[in-house]
Amino acid sequence: PAKLPKVDGAGPLDTARGLVECAKRATVYAIQAAAQTFMQSLSDQQEILARLADMVIACYAMDSSVTRAMQAETDDARRATLHREMANLFAHEAYEGVLREANWVIESMAEGDALAGMKSLLKALPERPVLNVVKAHRAIAAVCIETNGYPLA
Repeated sequence: PAKLPKVDGAGPLDTARGLVECAKRATVYAIQAAAQTFMQSLSDQQEILARLADMVIACYAMDSSVTRAMQAETDDARRATLHREMANLFAHEAYEGVLREANWVIESMAEGDALAGMKSLLKALPERPVLNVVKAHRAIAAVCIETNGYPLA
């Protein structure tokens, strides 16, 4: 198996980038598992398809926020810190959601030993590092209040 991305890098966006890559892996794994389990009848599994779609959307949004934050590092130094804080916060919160949805999908497809085997691959993904989300939310809110609106518009 391929080496898992690190989610505890030293750079300002390394953790968020690692979380994005891990979320993508969980999403691809859940999609592959659903396709292999249901094959032609996957289109009849609307609840599972909805969860998979939510996972894909979350991965896209995570990747987009981190990419924008990386661009801000060179294009807009004044707003770079805010971009970083927002991308890190979103990546942390969205990663939990992707893992929750992946577990839901896997638990909907298997039981017993098969379920344990499928979940072991998800358990191999790193846990989300600790982030003081209250502090992050307050820092972002303070900038919004200071600018009297959305500061990145």
